[in-house]
Amino acid sequence: MTAVIVEAVYDRLRQRAPSQAAALVRVIRLIWNKADKLHFPGLDNPAQRPGIRATAAKGKLWSHEAVALFAEAAQKIGRPSIGYAAVLNCWFGLREGDLLRIPVDPLQDGVLRLTTSKTGAGVPLPVGIVPHLSDLIARIGDARPAGDAIAATTLLVSEATRRPYGEDNFRKLVRRVREIAHEKWPIYEGVKFAHLRHTAVTRLSEAGCRKAEIVSITGHTLTAVDQILDRYLIRTERLAEQAFRKRLAHERALMVDYT
Repeated sequence: MTAVIVEAVYDRLRQRAPSQAAALVRVIRLIWNKADKLHFPGLDNPAQRPGIRATAAKGKLWSHEAVALFAEAAQKIGRPSIGYAAVLNCWFGLREGDLLRIPVDPLQDGVLRLTTSKTGAGVPLPVGIVPHLSDLIARIGDARPAGDAIAATTLLVSEATRRPYGEDNFRKLVRRVREIAHEKWPIYEGVKFAHLRHTAVTRLSEAGCRKAEIVSITGHTLTAVDQILDRYLIRTERLAEQAFRKRLAHERALMVDYT
């Protein structure tokens, strides 16, 4: 294995999976650093300076309009639960699996509590203070057929089976709804359901939330917060305007005059 081969593999894989390509090169570098201990002394590390390049786009945002229109498209094909999932996750920013595991009748004193599958972090979501979210959760419960022989165990269930969604089936239906919505509203180009996680983080940051507040919702660890924001936070015009306003207010207080 040579640096030329590592670079070629990285470039090829990066075209379809940038994060996977970067992770692969990092693992090669770490393994090669163990060469001496593995009794292969004197080997030059072919991944020592891999030249990993950041992806062009850090993430994508769902506009408020896009979320509403997606929910409308889901209603039209008889899959309102898919639309409900988008509306909820625009605020929750959860991984798909965690979103689909939200239990039936989840609110206790207005708070939705769950444990994330990846990090095991406890996440308390105070849904009760957001009227349209608590109303939506109540509406989902009211929509369950009376006397349904299949007892629901999760909040979001398939309209076809009345059972919890499998992740593969859920993603398939999301793609179907997105394609239908895209035919009428070409605002879904390149936007995926996973980008709702990016959207939630960005909206929280735009609202002035501190890093600790953001991760209390997303379920990440505090030690990873800087990496999380670098990956998910999209530098929007609103954020830039917010930053300038804060600096302007600060410098006015200090009576700084550049004229």
